[in-house]
Amino acid sequence: MDAPVEQILVQPWEELPQDQRELWHKRITKIALPPLLTDVGADSFSLESFDPRQLSAKVSQDAVLGGKLLAVANSAKFGLTQSLTSIQRAVVHLGFNLVKTIMVAYQLENTFEGLADLPKELMTYVRRLSTGASIIAHHWGHAADLDDASTAATAALLCRLGTLVLWIGNPTPPVLYRPQPDEISRLIFENETWNITTPTLSSVLIAHWGLPEPLPVIVGRRWEPLVYDLEAWPNNRMITLIAASDVLSQKYLAHPSSTPGEVFEAEAYATLKANLVKQGLVDALRNLWLSPRLQRELASATVA
Repeated sequence: MDAPVEQILVQPWEELPQDQRELWHKRITKIALPPLLTDVGADSFSLESFDPRQLSAKVSQDAVLGGKLLAVANSAKFGLTQSLTSIQRAVVHLGFNLVKTIMVAYQLENTFEGLADLPKELMTYVRRLSTGASIIAHHWGHAADLDDASTAATAALLCRLGTLVLWIGNPTPPVLYRPQPDEISRLIFENETWNITTPTLSSVLIAHWGLPEPLPVIVGRRWEPLVYDLEAWPNNRMITLIAASDVLSQKYLAHPSSTPGEVFEAEAYATLKANLVKQGLVDALRNLWLSPRLQRELASATVA
């Protein structure tokens, strides 16, 4: 890594110059809250109230979304001997977590469509990266007995939205962004290009949407386990898991056969690896990674 780590320190939103904050805030206010993240949507969209018929009715209102879920359910990854044609059967077959992740990611992508001519390639990449990170965080959070695995999965799904915000008004060819060798290099690139980074913009956006704490704070701190030795506190444990899930999803998109061990052996992730050990997250991931259910959901979520 050529640049010193100090260059990627994420400046708090409140410490940015006022004119810069006003510019980004103006862009953020154009982005509508997806229906499934509203209070009404969230209240009726939880595992405790999971009703396949109700969820199927929501899906059926959008032919494109319905087609996506049917395509995932009928993919070779799920090994069905007969194709499903019923959305309700597809919802039951895929399970609540995968359906929820695909639905929210689809609505998020629709929310950003048409804003400043965002490249379709970039939106697809961010959607697949986000769904992958969310699936990993969900399963890993449960395997590690995280205090709130659901919040971790939601935060992982939302933590990349700032990447799309970066392109609003100041598009830069994605070809310059995605090939960055690791997340630290990517944050440095963001700072040099926009003088602001994804974690800050993601945090401000979800706070603007009125999503509850600790989501904005956790999303805004997602970069910290990459460079700081964090104390073994519950929130730090969640943040470390989210950061690592995001890194794993990035690597998975590029090389699906990669293992967590290969990812975290990279020099750039030495601090993240140390935090994973300190937060007691390594064994849960090692036992989880080759789980057929995780691999099936991860493969499905990142191509939907």
